[in-house]
Amino acid sequence: MSCRPLAWDHALWVLVAALVSLELGTGMGFTWFHQTLVVLLFLTLGLPHGALDLLLFRRSGGRAGTLTFATVYLGASTAVLAAWWVAPAWTLVGFLLLSAWHLGESDFEHLDSLRHPLGFSRGACVVGLPFLVHPEQVSAVLANMGLTGLWSPAPWNLPMAVALSFQHFLVLVWVRRKASSGAWNHELIQSAVLAAAFWVLHPLLAFALHFTLWHAAAHSIRLRRLTGTDDWKVMLRRAAPWALPAVAALGVFVVLGDGLLQLSAAAGPALVWVSALTVPHAIVVWMSDLTEPRQVWAQRSF
Repeated sequence: MSCRPLAWDHALWVLVAALVSLELGTGMGFTWFHQTLVVLLFLTLGLPHGALDLLLFRRSGGRAGTLTFATVYLGASTAVLAAWWVAPAWTLVGFLLLSAWHLGESDFEHLDSLRHPLGFSRGACVVGLPFLVHPEQVSAVLANMGLTGLWSPAPWNLPMAVALSFQHFLVLVWVRRKASSGAWNHELIQSAVLAAAFWVLHPLLAFALHFTLWHAAAHSIRLRRLTGTDDWKVMLRRAAPWALPAVAALGVFVVLGDGLLQLSAAAGPALVWVSALTVPHAIVVWMSDLTEPRQVWAQRSF
């Protein structure tokens, strides 16, 4: 189990169950309510969760000054944006692999050796299921990233999606003997809830739920514990100078990408911008992961 409180995870299960039941019962699709929810989640939790990377970098032993850190950080982001311009298809592959590793490992950040197989297995589902279960919606997003025709429905999509979901269950079974029954049951339910979200809900909504309410929330709680900051207002004040420019830049990026009319159009340029921030952010988290002892990162063990 991650550093998120049990009550938080239980609330997430109820939320996903409600959204999945509503979708199965009504077939309402990706309505204005869902689109508004996605935007709010990204702006309030998604983008800001990496705004304290400088603090995490210092905690990891980094000695670069604020200006040097910001220059290198923005330089890495600029390099990613340039890569999208020069080789978009290969950049997408690299971003997906990085996302599978980063998002998956963060779900099992409290573990030692087991976090690698469990993390990449979970991350592969988070990244791969949208492509396999909802190829039409993903293709529309890719088209707004300049990748028209890169992905399309195929007969092997659903069998591969079943295999991808099943492999995560097999990995969970493999580590069963090394886990307490309560922790293992928790992760089994957690995996089932996430699978339901990615199989039933629109891929943008499913990804937003995991990225913000699972990944970003856990990262924010971890930062609070690592820095010994009990007051969320103090953390928000520290994050604001970094988060607000990132949100503003995202808005400009989306406007320049002509993505104001609907979220499916805005998602393309927004994901490109998110990828530019993800690369340096993932490196900082990896550095902290190497220096912080496992028991600091969570309340419970698997």
